[in-house]
Amino acid sequence: MLIRRRKVYEAIHTLHREQGYEIASICALYGIPSCFNYKWLHWEESASEKENTI
Repeated sequence: MLIRRRKVYEAIHTLHREQGYEIASICALYGIPSCFNYKWLHWEESASEKENTI
């Protein structure tokens, strides 16, 4: 997963957790379908992505 995209999803969850915003509303603001966000929640890094992490 691209680092930029990961940062967006982390920001979505931070805003949801700390400010109480609805995830669907934040996704709409970023222009991301909510289903992508929920897919990210259950996403696991591949072996090559783990190797490329610094």
